[in-house]
Amino acid sequence: MLDIFKVLGEQHRDLKMMAQVFNDESCDIYTKQNFLTDFIKLYQRQFNAKKQTLYEVLKDSEESQTLIFEFMEEFAVAQILIEELQDCEYLSYWNLEISAKAKVLAKVVEDHLCEEETEFFTTAKRVLSSERRLLVGEEFKQKFEAGLKAKKEPSQITLGYL
Repeated sequence: MLDIFKVLGEQHRDLKMMAQVFNDESCDIYTKQNFLTDFIKLYQRQFNAKKQTLYEVLKDSEESQTLIFEFMEEFAVAQILIEELQDCEYLSYWNLEISAKAKVLAKVVEDHLCEEETEFFTTAKRVLSSERRLLVGEEFKQKFEAGLKAKKEPSQITLGYL
């Protein structure tokens, strides 16, 4: 069993690494398109699993409530950008609008992850026992893996999640 914060820390690292691609002018369009597909899948699966596990466990904690509501709103904003990117058919072509949306999405997600790591994890670690953190980590892993039901698409990266 893995501690929920270890699992999330690894996924956060991967999301942050992937987000850098959208600001890297030396990356070709094909790479950006593939990274965006994988970034969206990882972020959505991770957030949904987190919402069903860690956020659910901590939703009644006064220390966590405000942050959880903020995180839900940040996810809603990210979802709007994701839908707009999908409407733009970013896998078919890449232009300035798509590039801008990808960069903004990456920034929203990175800010969310940083806030979660610096504020929320600290509070959550105080509230959850070591045993509970392991149980939540196992439940998170199951929910996250349940998100694999979606069709896998080929990409240039392999992080072990997709």
